[in-house]
Amino acid sequence: MKTKKRITAFILVMAMVISTIISTPTQAASKKYYWMSTKIKSYNYVDGAWKVNYTDTITYDSKGRTKTYISKSGSDYTSKNIYSYKKDGGMTVTYYYNGKKSGKYVYKVDKKGRTDKTQEYDAKNKLISTTKYTYDKYSNCTKRTTTYKEKGRKKEVETTKYTYKKKKIVKSVTKYAWGGKSVTEYNNKGIIKKSTFTDGSYKSVDTYNSKGYNTKSVSEDSYYHTLTTYSYDKKGNTKERVETRTDKVTNEKTVNTFTFSCKYDKNKNLTERVEYCNGEPNSKDVYSGYKKFKTTSSN
Repeated sequence: MKTKKRITAFILVMAMVISTIISTPTQAASKKYYWMSTKIKSYNYVDGAWKVNYTDTITYDSKGRTKTYISKSGSDYTSKNIYSYKKDGGMTVTYYYNGKKSGKYVYKVDKKGRTDKTQEYDAKNKLISTTKYTYDKYSNCTKRTTTYKEKGRKKEVETTKYTYKKKKIVKSVTKYAWGGKSVTEYNNKGIIKKSTFTDGSYKSVDTYNSKGYNTKSVSEDSYYHTLTTYSYDKKGNTKERVETRTDKVTNEKTVNTFTFSCKYDKNKNLTERVEYCNGEPNSKDVYSGYKKFKTTSSN
């Protein structure tokens, strides 16, 4: 249950942390502003009708930074993340599950504004884990190390090492506390080109094109071998995804083809994305309440 309570906050928060460590292709520097959606509704197609799966509501401050992120799944759960920022660039994210505080992440930065340390606390403000970062003279993160304080996990250590060439990242290797390992490789522009994950019983390999779009995924466990291919439109949205699953015992193959249709508003913001499985409606995401923010820095 503790894991379930923290999962939404963990995904959102770690995405923000990673973005501060490794530069990735973002909006062109020539853009003077950008738009952010404040509401996302996700639907599943059940018995011939669209039924709401969950609704996300986001608020931002004047700088375009997330203030609150609320996710509701009917009567099942409501998670809420509250973000607070410090003048030095530090941040705290406090998260709640069904109205009760579940814990928080605290991000501290050094004098150069780089993420220096992150700490996770439980609902009673007891320290769970600490992650420390080291950098080279170019401010590239070279290592990230996580240690745990929870009972039974004090000997566990998770590390990620980053390798650079001519100031561009070329490889990162993560060794998880529970034994898994992931290796990510980048091209000469610092854009991801291949990612491999293994944990003994499961393996996956993702390959990407020159723009950093995932074009092929191969995964394998004790029962299935799965091949997934992707194609994209000019806007970078997934146009088609084909999944071929092979039963390793019977050699029986199951192929599912997913296609997508998108709608945009007058400002070219995505407002609706519908997924079809073998021609039939499967899921839908609706984006609304876009707000406009000024670009404060170029990447």
